[in-house]
Amino acid sequence: MSFLRQMRISHRLWLSFGLLIVLLVGIGIYGANSASRLAKDLDRTANISLVKIEAVQGAEDQISVIARATRDLLLLDAANQIKKQQAAIDTAIEESNKLLSALEGRVDSDKERALLAQMKERKDKLMAAVAKFRGIQKDGSPDEARESLIGDIRPAQAAYQESLKGMVDLQFESARSLAEEGSAVANSAKLITIGLLLVAVVIGVGGSWAIANTIVQPVETARAAAEAIRSGDLTHEIRVQGQDELSQMLTSMQEMQSALSGVLASVNAAASEVADNANAIAHSNQDLSERTSRSAGNLQTTAASVEQIAANLSGASELTRKAAGIATQARSSASTGGQVVGRVVATMEEISASSRRIGDIIGVIDGIAFQTNILALNAAVEAARAGEHGRGFAVVASEVRALASRAADAAKEIKVLISESTVKVENGTSLVNNAGNTIRSVVDEVNNMGQLIEEISLSAQEQAGGVAVVNQAMNELDRSTQQNASLVSELNQSTEALTGSSARLLEAVAYFRTQN
Repeated sequence: MSFLRQMRISHRLWLSFGLLIVLLVGIGIYGANSASRLAKDLDRTANISLVKIEAVQGAEDQISVIARATRDLLLLDAANQIKKQQAAIDTAIEESNKLLSALEGRVDSDKERALLAQMKERKDKLMAAVAKFRGIQKDGSPDEARESLIGDIRPAQAAYQESLKGMVDLQFESARSLAEEGSAVANSAKLITIGLLLVAVVIGVGGSWAIANTIVQPVETARAAAEAIRSGDLTHEIRVQGQDELSQMLTSMQEMQSALSGVLASVNAAASEVADNANAIAHSNQDLSERTSRSAGNLQTTAASVEQIAANLSGASELTRKAAGIATQARSSASTGGQVVGRVVATMEEISASSRRIGDIIGVIDGIAFQTNILALNAAVEAARAGEHGRGFAVVASEVRALASRAADAAKEIKVLISESTVKVENGTSLVNNAGNTIRSVVDEVNNMGQLIEEISLSAQEQAGGVAVVNQAMNELDRSTQQNASLVSELNQSTEALTGSSARLLEAVAYFRTQN
């Protein structure tokens, strides 16, 4: 059946029905020919054989008339009655000649011609005997006439009637031959007609089975492929055989499966990258939190030192050196915190770029789903045009369309999640920028504190005022540190949300099984 798969479905149907029509036409032509032969045989029997038999029987009747008239001539004495019988004999002879002439025009075989010649010969002998009898009966004695009747007419009459009977038997034999020939033709026509009908039935059933198999198998393949795609299995092998409409549909499904596999592989890689970046951000946030805690501890130590300077002005120089050292350490810690914040900002921008890339990929998936939906709609329209033959195809198109709709819905949900993650990442970036600005302010305040400590070493009064300023600056630095810690906590929450979004994206993509 491989050659059938190379033909269009309409051509297969034309081939099947064309063969059946040719067989039916052949059956009709053969039946008409057989009926024509039977009609010719019946016509020959009715219009030739029966006419010949009728002519022979008419001639025999005229012989009977002649026989009775010759007998009556011996028995009658009245002149008028004798004249009447003589006239009857003449009429019978004339009618007999006409009948033989008509029979001669219908003879069509050598055997009939031989019998007809014999009949003429014996008729002539009979007519000669009758003429002799009539002469004797007219001029001779009754005894001589009686002897002529018995010795001449009766033997000639018997011989002539025997020839007529032979002609009748020949016609009956011909009729029987025609009947046997007609019966043979009828039986032959019956057997050949039955044989041709059986061939037509075999071709019809075999053709229907073959055509149905070439249609049902690709439709079942398409149904299995659509079911596999609906269940998320993109590894299902779609085998395409032939070049008909169903094979073209399977080729389109094969290309669609390959395109979906490629897109999902890209989305899976991007989602994995987002997850890895989110984990890296989480580790950086943890680092930043620990450093912020250490900075808070350093600030508390600095505050204690400043209080000690205020309580003991005599040790101002020593405290000033300690304060200078602490300020230097705080400036170093603040610079380190600024660098960490800078790296956090860079990481957040990379997350934002990855989120935008995921959004673009989801847009591609949404476009593919839209195009698949349009293709499924067109396939449903074509199936509706096909009528009853396209019902299975319409079911497949509906399943493909439903699958495209679900893919579009999933893409929209993922797009919403990515949009939310992008907004949160942008907010986190803004907050981290603010934290960087705050840390830079802390660095400036620490520098100011160093200058104040130098002024404290020049004047105790100024040192007391500088200690107050330092206390105020340390309080501000503490608040900034607390704010930084809060921002780090919020950044941790944003990172956890991004991690959850990427996990959900990976879970959604994992619904589909691909070759990779």
